[in-house]
Amino acid sequence: MQEANTIFQNTLRLTESSGDRGSSEDSNQLVMKITQDILGSLREPFKVKEVEKTYPFKYEESMNSVLLQELARYNTLIETILDSLSTLLKTLEGKLVSNAETDE
Repeated sequence: MQEANTIFQNTLRLTESSGDRGSSEDSNQLVMKITQDILGSLREPFKVKEVEKTYPFKYEESMNSVLLQELARYNTLIETILDSLSTLLKTLEGKLVSNAETDE
């Protein structure tokens, strides 16, 4: 979360500072590039069912259940990031109208 906050804060700073020198189109291009870079570096969600075959729920192996729960949570995080960044890209490209939810 700290890393994500740092990325977004830096993106906002870059956007604000480039707004002083250039047009909003330039700052949009910068945000689009950063967003595409982040999207390109994200991994695919884990295949929890395949991991569960290797590390099944067993009473003797309690860490397996922790592993599977954390993978599910991480997948939710990845999907949320992908959804948010995809919405941001669509908004910047003009394919989606900006509203209170997208501004947030």
